[in-house]
Amino acid sequence: MFFVDSCKAIRSARVANGDYEVLSIADRLRDASALRFLQEILDAVPHPMLIVDIDAHDVILTNTSAKRASPNSISTCHAYLFEHKGPCASPKHSCPVAVVRESGKPATVEQVYVDSSGTRRHVELHAYPLFGPDGRVTHLIEHSVDITPRKQQDLDRIETLEHLKSKQQELRALYAQLKASEVELRESERVLATLLGNLRGMVYRCKNDKLWTMDFVSEGALALTGYTSAEFRRRKEVSYANLIHPDDRERVWDAVQAALAERRPFEIEYRIITKDGTEKWVREQGVGIFGEDELAAIEGFIHDDTKRKHAEDERARLVGAIEQAAESILLTDRSGVIYYVNPAFTRMTGYSMHEAIGQNLRLTLAGRQNEDFYAKMWDTLESGNIWRGRLVNQRKDGTLFNEDMTIAPVRDETGAITGYVAVRRDVTEQVKSAQRLRQKQKLEAIGTLAGGIAHDFNNILLPIMGFTELVRDELPQGDSKERLSQVMQACLRAKDLVGQILTFSGNVELERKPLPLQPLLHETLALLRASIPTTIEIREIVSEQTCLVFCASTEIHQIVMNLGTNAFHAMEDVGGTMTVTCELIDTNTLAALRQPRLRPGRTYVRLSVSDSGIGMDKATLERAFDPFFTTKDHGKGTGLGLSTVHGIVTDLGGEIAVRTKPGKGTTIEVYLPAYHETEDRPLMRDMPPPPGNGEHILLVDDEEVILQLGRLLLGRLQYRVTTVASPSEALKLFQEAPMYFDLLLTDHTMPKMTGTELADAAHGVRPDLPVILTSGLNESTRILSATSGGPVLFIKKPFTASELARTLRTALEMKH
Repeated sequence: MFFVDSCKAIRSARVANGDYEVLSIADRLRDASALRFLQEILDAVPHPMLIVDIDAHDVILTNTSAKRASPNSISTCHAYLFEHKGPCASPKHSCPVAVVRESGKPATVEQVYVDSSGTRRHVELHAYPLFGPDGRVTHLIEHSVDITPRKQQDLDRIETLEHLKSKQQELRALYAQLKASEVELRESERVLATLLGNLRGMVYRCKNDKLWTMDFVSEGALALTGYTSAEFRRRKEVSYANLIHPDDRERVWDAVQAALAERRPFEIEYRIITKDGTEKWVREQGVGIFGEDELAAIEGFIHDDTKRKHAEDERARLVGAIEQAAESILLTDRSGVIYYVNPAFTRMTGYSMHEAIGQNLRLTLAGRQNEDFYAKMWDTLESGNIWRGRLVNQRKDGTLFNEDMTIAPVRDETGAITGYVAVRRDVTEQVKSAQRLRQKQKLEAIGTLAGGIAHDFNNILLPIMGFTELVRDELPQGDSKERLSQVMQACLRAKDLVGQILTFSGNVELERKPLPLQPLLHETLALLRASIPTTIEIREIVSEQTCLVFCASTEIHQIVMNLGTNAFHAMEDVGGTMTVTCELIDTNTLAALRQPRLRPGRTYVRLSVSDSGIGMDKATLERAFDPFFTTKDHGKGTGLGLSTVHGIVTDLGGEIAVRTKPGKGTTIEVYLPAYHETEDRPLMRDMPPPPGNGEHILLVDDEEVILQLGRLLLGRLQYRVTTVASPSEALKLFQEAPMYFDLLLTDHTMPKMTGTELADAAHGVRPDLPVILTSGLNESTRILSATSGGPVLFIKKPFTASELARTLRTALEMKH
């Protein structure tokens, strides 16, 4: 301490807690020079300093610093700074004098006072005891130090420390949060890495440059491109731009730049070439990441789209094939509600796709199948099996059609049935063709039987007709001759019936030529008019254009007569109108569209017969062309009318159609190919039947009655005749005298040797011998083609005397 360190011991005395001896102050004060010296020492101290009487609290001595600190007179220590009237006694102002007096030891106390400027200041008072001779503290040296700045520093330090403690706590809390966030971040990074690793594709962040420089690439890059994420990030090894197919690079760049310019996400498809050279289709979805009006990066996801693209291409090809398929194809859900149909469905049913979608499969049902039929169908489908069947369904316009349908279940990846696919094929024409084939086979079977019957019947009919004609011509006019004429008429009707049977059976061969139908139609209708009552009106409507058809007149007669007779019977009870039309028709006209079997680009003659009668129901219509099927009363029809018409029309290369409704009448339309003058067809020539000139005829037949008739007929025609029942005997007879005979007239069907064989043998002896072959079947072409050569003609049984005369004359003229 300054005071003690600056003093020397004057008199032996101990300073409390000090190691120095001091002299008695009373003695020292007596020495003026010493006093001055002490004053000088005190003034040299920069802090205020007082020497205080410990009992009276009087200030004995002060230094200059103390006087400056307290400009007022300093009489007592408590007046100094504090201006107290008495000693400091409050705890707030601890008195250093009292402390030193009680302890006898140096003391330091802090006091607060308000200076002359009103500033609150902190002082630190240091008191050092001075002892008297008796060892009692008599005075103290007190010096004060203004510690306001230091106190403020302490306060600031404390405040700073508190602030630091607070911040430390905040930092500890923040650190704890950061540690928690770090854990969460690491977990998020782990989850993100796991998610990115599980993604079947590549997540990226790249720059918007021509190389698409990658800042980040997920591990999925390896599976997608063959390159690792590290290879992308090193940049020098691989750039994503080089992976894009050369043909797609510019398109990809343009698409991305357009999206970035509009600040919208983009989605594009393109091809890449992987590390091993594989070409893949990828789909990229991305978005630009913008800062302050600047593009920072592009982030997105790229995944392998090859399977989907190939599946889409395959689906497009499949859809194209389905769209072009001739069969109707439709898709339904599990309950049978339609959600797709192809164009063929519209063509088949008339329902558009818009009309069909949302409808049930029952849309085209015609009610021709019972509920049990559909129950079995659905049982099959719901059990997971394929159903196949043939149905009669209904178009939008109400018309019926036959279809073959195959329905198969559609399954998802788990194998569960999600719907059905139905393939439907219109087999209406196929069904009709099958029906026609069965009809044809039935007709052929009946025709074979009819041909045999006709042959035998004609052999029976020929002598009846011949002898009747001979006897009738010998009788004078009278009842007997008239009755024989009626017999002859009956024979002719029988001949016509056999002719119809042969026509129906297909065994008839007629000589055809181009004939206009209008005169034939008029002639036939005149005959028909005479045979039906006047309660039925006949309207004849014919085209002014010539309707030429290559046919035989008897074929047209039979067609018109049979159709007219059927129309008459349909109106027989109540009368009505029969309308017969004849006109040319082109297959491109609407009227011909109902007949799809007509050859395109051809002209047909349409001959139609309509009646206003009772019409036909479906069951009757289906059997209308069956032979011997009739709805007429017994004795009014043979059941061969429409069958005969069908056979003739088919043989002429035409078609036949029927339109009818019960109670609304019937229209039967016959379509015959029109003949054009440029077509090269042979024309028949009619020859007059002059009598013979005594020529010698060799007649051969295994029927004795026919030989008898032949002798009479040939004799009446002024021919000589030799009859032989055996073809072998006839050949022997001819070989003995070949020049004796002028003509060979022989039946074709005989035991052991046919007529053609006999003719060939005769021609082997004499090639110029005229031969006439006869048969109960009209098979002239087959019979004549079987001969090896020479002049040969054919005449069908039964024949009249005039028919025989014309044929004989023609044959005899052939050798000249």
